[in-house]
Amino acid sequence: MFGNNRFRDDKANGHGHVDMYKSIVVSCDTYYYTLASDIDIDIIARFIGQFGFGAKTGIDVEGEFIGVLPSREWKLKRFKSTPLQQRWFPGETISVGIGQGYNSYTPLQLAQAVATLANDGVMYRPHFVDYIQNPITGERTTVEPQVAKTIPLKAKNLEVIKHAMVGVNKEGTGARAFAGPAT
Repeated sequence: MFGNNRFRDDKANGHGHVDMYKSIVVSCDTYYYTLASDIDIDIIARFIGQFGFGAKTGIDVEGEFIGVLPSREWKLKRFKSTPLQQRWFPGETISVGIGQGYNSYTPLQLAQAVATLANDGVMYRPHFVDYIQNPITGERTTVEPQVAKTIPLKAKNLEVIKHAMVGVNKEGTGARAFAGPAT
């Protein structure tokens, strides 16, 4: 409960004791509601902003969208009608905690963020091609991977997250989709 609002999970009786590992594996909304409630929206925005949310990835095509990374500053700029619309409410942070509310990220931003986790905090600029071939000479120019930045992440936290992401497909919300294939 937060004020008069009940923030629910998908499991009627809850998931029992939930740590970070289990929260990822079973996609426990109430874990993230509580976590977001304990953290200021601007701290959340600064941290996840490092992963490229709400910004162009620099991919080698035109027309990329930036999406929305909500924060107090973003809301002030977005809603100019009344001061009440511009005010950030704590319940909005709770919704952001599970990827709802004002969040609006592109599939490419999501893929880049997951790839950054998989690469231990090293973020690469995404590309569509491996090489460019000169149509006249046939010469190929390889498009080399470019490190955009490195996010300093704690190895022990990364290990929990990576292990849990595998767990999603073995024992969690994705298990049925992956049931049967050889491992």
